[in-house]
Amino acid sequence: MKKQLCTLAVLASMFIGTEAFGQSEKGRVGVNTPTPKATLDIQNLSSNLTTNEGLLIPRLTKT
Repeated sequence: MKKQLCTLAVLASMFIGTEAFGQSEKGRVGVNTPTPKATLDIQNLSSNLTTNEGLLIPRLTKT
């Protein structure tokens, strides 16, 4: 009985621990930001404005 209780406690703590690291920002994803303000929030990593930085989105076509 004690072994089963211990196993149950370990499994419960693992579930609670992994659930805490889920998306708690209402489905928002942030890159380089801990608090995303949009569905996909990408923040600039460097403060150097002379470098070319951007986002390449793949083209999706139906064939």
